[in-house]
Amino acid sequence: MEIISTELQENSLFHQKHTQNHKLVVTGQTKTPVEISTGGIVIHRRDMDTTQEEADTIIVQQMLMIAKEKRAGITVLSDDTDVFVLLLYFYMIAGLQVFVKMESPIRERSVVDIGEDSEETQRHNIRSSPSACSFRL
Repeated sequence: MEIISTELQENSLFHQKHTQNHKLVVTGQTKTPVEISTGGIVIHRRDMDTTQEEADTIIVQQMLMIAKEKRAGITVLSDDTDVFVLLLYFYMIAGLQVFVKMESPIRERSVVDIGEDSEETQRHNIRSSPSACSFRL
């Protein structure tokens, strides 16, 4: 993981192609994630420090923190059902309005609109726990 994190931070071609209009938050083996944005600016996000070891919960924690600081859409790269359920649950609990999608890192797989699923979940009055939210993927 550290090799990938270092490569993403140092690869200027990647920065030119992918971070001109987007931010990327990379979590490696250290407790401090790195944000890469605006053509290669690297920021150590101490405000996102975590000692949590479970990637599923780190992903959701970071999505919530980013949602509070920006109005543009957020893409979570994952095809893990646990991540979907946690994103859906905390999206509803936090009352988010920002566009959040979950996209598989594997091409040709589905893209899930968390906000749309949140509305559907609320129509069915399923709010009690994360496990109660898992009815569509």
